[in-house]
Amino acid sequence: MSLLHLRYDRPRPTSTPASPAPSAPRRTRRQAPSLHILADACSVEVYAENALGQQVVLTDQIFPDPSSTGVDVFADNGTAILTRLQAWQRASIWK
Repeated sequence: MSLLHLRYDRPRPTSTPASPAPSAPRRTRRQAPSLHILADACSVEVYAENALGQQVVLTDQIFPDPSSTGVDVFADNGTAILTRLQAWQRASIWK
């Protein structure tokens, strides 16, 4: 069994104090974790399941630049490969 450390990192405006990137340890028997990521204009939630069937959840408020529309996958001291990505445009609840 190996230990993966989930972390998401996002740039912050220069006027906002830096804070540690949200992270969570995740023990797994699988080499490639399956993640469910929900993001909207001001929040992101990352869901993963560990080897014991327990759910690991990361959630945080975000304040992205309107031009920030990309997704990056990375690994510290390793390799990250995105094998599948699904995205949906959500309608506003205010309309």
